[in-house]
Amino acid sequence: MFSAASSLTDLAGWLAYDDERGDLAAQHFVQAFGLATAAGDQALSAQALVSQSHLALEHERPRDAVRLAEAGLALVPDDSECGALRSRLYAMKARGSALAAGRPDCLAALWDAEQELARAAVAGHEWLSPFDEAALAAEAAICLRDLGDHNHAERHVRRVLELRTPDRVRSRAFSNLTLATVHLERGDLDGACEAGGQVLGATAQLASDRVVGQLRALGRRLEPHAGSRAVSTFLGQVAAAPPAPRSAEAS
Repeated sequence: MFSAASSLTDLAGWLAYDDERGDLAAQHFVQAFGLATAAGDQALSAQALVSQSHLALEHERPRDAVRLAEAGLALVPDDSECGALRSRLYAMKARGSALAAGRPDCLAALWDAEQELARAAVAGHEWLSPFDEAALAAEAAICLRDLGDHNHAERHVRRVLELRTPDRVRSRAFSNLTLATVHLERGDLDGACEAGGQVLGATAQLASDRVVGQLRALGRRLEPHAGSRAVSTFLGQVAAAPPAPRSAEAS
């Protein structure tokens, strides 16, 4: 019962996070950790720490993200049933390291994430959230972008878009947002607008304030280049985009 409650509370935290309600998400993630502790389930405790690590990254606290990921790795059993979770923890450590500790630590953590995922059991732990090749590629793309390795970051985003079928609207939207920032950081305005346009086309199917927020943040970064026809068109489309529909469901 406590394990189920922990898993569902963690999910509630992610729903709050997607609505850009960070304080509520943080409360849910702390509660999920407490429930997992009551269940005596170290893997679920580590999953709650993954969520807290992700939130720390969102709040620009990369060293806290690394610390939380390392705490999770110390908890989670070192077996194939928890391989996907260990991979996810290493991915969070990599993302924090890309911003705080530098390239060597980031790449080492990404390597560990790949190794853990390769040995992960197919079935896995019944209450753990899934984490697969596409999910790891999405995290790796963000790491490499933050390290300034734009070509490899784009390669990983392309891998996500190859693996995620069109019905995985949310996953593809976030990957296209990553791709847009990669293009922008290397000065490819047309590429940034094209990737952003892919997200615009999907917003009607999503109930994600976070997607809309990141889309508008992309628009703000593009505003200094409004003299470009592609940018001007994209900014007009962003301005006309409706708020995220609260009743829609997408994955």
